[in-house]
Amino acid sequence: MRRCAAFVGWCEHTIAGALPWRAAVSERWADAAALGLTRPKDYRAQPGDQAVFARSGGDPRHGGSGHVAIVGVGVDDAGAYVTIGGNEGGSAHHGGEVLRTQRNATDPALVGWIVRSA
Repeated sequence: MRRCAAFVGWCEHTIAGALPWRAAVSERWADAAALGLTRPKDYRAQPGDQAVFARSGGDPRHGGSGHVAIVGVGVDDAGAYVTIGGNEGGSAHHGGEVLRTQRNATDPALVGWIVRSA
């Protein structure tokens, strides 16, 4: 189970039209793709969209585990944006935390976006 997908689902559970709650990023991507709510990496994400990343477990667009986080501040002209996500971490953290993270659309791990509405 990917705690990041569970966190995103929990955040959205009261929003009309939200995707079903899923524990796997690949399932979340598949649900969004079936509804026409996925976008390629070059899409300019807006607040409320979701950034989808490949991780060592593979690309979630193709069944891998991946990572997902909610866009809080949309992508700017330099590619910068901010997300909030569960199961965030890194060398300065213990992992599994809910964190606000500054990101850039040039990140090679970014594989696409899930949008709030088509």
